[in-house]
Amino acid sequence: SWSKATGTSSSESALKMREEQLAEREKRLAERERELSDREWQVAQGVDGGRPPNWPRCRPTYYHDIDEEVLPEKRDLVRAGYNAWCLSVAGYFMNWIAILALVAGNTGYGFSNFLWATMNLIGGVYLSWTCWYQSLYKAGQTEAAVLPHVAFFLHFSIHTFWCYFTVLAVPYLGNFMAGIFTMLFAFPQGVFYGILCVLNIAIWSLDALVSTYVLGSMFRRFRGAGGIEATRQQGSLASSLFQSATGNAGQLFTTLGGGGGGSSTSAPSSRPAGASGV
Repeated sequence: SWSKATGTSSSESALKMREEQLAEREKRLAERERELSDREWQVAQGVDGGRPPNWPRCRPTYYHDIDEEVLPEKRDLVRAGYNAWCLSVAGYFMNWIAILALVAGNTGYGFSNFLWATMNLIGGVYLSWTCWYQSLYKAGQTEAAVLPHVAFFLHFSIHTFWCYFTVLAVPYLGNFMAGIFTMLFAFPQGVFYGILCVLNIAIWSLDALVSTYVLGSMFRRFRGAGGIEATRQQGSLASSLFQSATGNAGQLFTTLGGGGGGSSTSAPSSRPAGASGV
């Protein structure tokens, strides 16, 4: 019986060890699958030419290195733009907190204001990174390439306008923003609400100033590098190609239409010669 007990104990130990080995193997396989899944997603998104992502530090998703990828003469502007993006993120969060406080304090702000502020936070943070900062980053990698700079000027102009618009928070249009007009309403409701609005105004005002500097400096450098003339030339070329394409298409339709009409008029009659109609 002792030998049977010993054999049973050995079998149980071996079985337990086997289960632990299988669990460890499954854990390693799960980690490997997660790494492969993340890498496939990065490749599908075209993340920075396959280079290992290094930003953000909490969960690297993008490759972001101003010193390595941006031209030396534009690094200061791209860094200023990155600071503007950080200010924008802080401003979106501060605005959301201020509106949340106004809604929670029963000051007259309703759930719809909070909902718009939440959408402003989520959409603003995402679009600010993917649209205007990425266009600035790409424009910083070229001297005077037209398309990256045009995309940057378009996106960044909208962002700069949004900064000033948030600072003002015009009634009926900016009721989800804690700007100047909101501050005038908030202080009578409580000093705490007014201070939150003041903090939000300060962040967005600084963001507006930095963004104005970046936009103006980038435009001057783009113009100095011959970008304006290159844009005009490409615009003229695109216009000529468009006119040529539309002209060729018009001639083709005219030819097809004329050919169809000629064939109908010159089609031989199936009636025998000399036959008369009744």
